[in-house]
Amino acid sequence: MISEVDLKHLRRSVELAKMALDKGDEPFGSVLVSQKGEVLFSKTEFKLYWCC
Repeated sequence: MISEVDLKHLRRSVELAKMALDKGDEPFGSVLVSQKGEVLFSKTEFKLYWCC
């Protein structure tokens, strides 16, 4: 089962993705969280490279 802490970070990732989409970027958001639940890194800007 997913914890409330995990759910909080998932929601933040979705929020970042919405922000990226609003800026015209691809709708991706990332949140890197430590085992203690501390946010280590978050980002919305990704460069996607498609191959083949």
